[in-house]
Amino acid sequence: FESQGIVVVDADIVAREIVEKGQPALTKIQEVFGDWILTANGELDRRALREHIFKDASARQQLESITHPAIRASIIQQLQAATSPYAILVSPL
Repeated sequence: FESQGIVVVDADIVAREIVEKGQPALTKIQEVFGDWILTANGELDRRALREHIFKDASARQQLESITHPAIRASIIQQLQAATSPYAILVSPL
């Protein structure tokens, strides 16, 4: 579809983008969980955070309360900005 000029928005890519270094969602995650969730270069330590949230359901809910609204907002923005006649949302969930 992309090779045909159709805008494709992938929720997995968006989920990674919203927690990139300098993004508000990453700042909020750091505020809630602490500096230990960052690597030495200031990026999200996905492995450490993943291990933490799989052990603690309330931590997972906290993380989701930060990331899900940011993911949703970015997806909506990208779909609304689509310049093709229609857009495709790829969402595994």
